[in-house]
This record gives sequence, structure tokens and C-alpha cells, in this order.
Amino acid sequence: MCSSFTPEDVGKTVENAEREAVGVVAAVDGDVAYVEPTPSVADTIRAALGWELEPDDALTLGSDDVREITADAVVLESGDGVGESDTETDDERASGTVSDERHPSSLN
Repeated sequence: MCSSFTPEDVGKTVENAEREAVGVVAAVDGDVAYVEPTPSVADTIRAALGWELEPDDALTLGSDDVREITADAVVLESGDGVGESDTETDDERASGTVSDERHPSSLN
């Protein structure tokens, strides 16, 4: 767990526990950061073809999900336990019993 996010964290790369870039901090509000995920190959192809992308794909990231904040990156805790209660399973997704809110642990 880290301390609250600061305005200086906007623009920092978000890295998973393996130190792979998974997004960029777009905005902060206390102990919540809003992360724009790194585009997937599919997103890149959609953009190249001019296809419309999802309107608001920012993910919320709580300070409990963060192992450390460095001068240029926000590093997530390991995938074990990060947002476990917020991560939907394939069955939940198929049944529609989970909200559409996405969680950064899905980026690990």
C-alpha cells in the first residue's frame, strides 16, 4: 500500500508487478487514481481503421492496489489479491451479474 496519490502522479506510467507498462495515470483524486490503459493490439487496429473506441475506458486504482510510487512510475501490487473482490469471473461476466466497472488487476 502507498500513500495518497498527488497531482505529480498524473502522466506517470502504471506498471504491473512484473514492471510491464499497463497504462498511464490520467487523473488523481485523493487515494484514487484514474488510469488510461495501454492500448491493446485490437484497440490499435480499431484506431488505424477509424473504428470508434469505447468512450471512457479509464480504470480506477486505489492506493491499496499500489506497491510503490517512484519518480516516473506507479507500480501495482502482485496480481494475487489486487482487487480480488472487484475482479469478475467469466461466469459472472456471462451472466451479467457484475457491473461494467473495470479494475486494474485485470491488467496484470
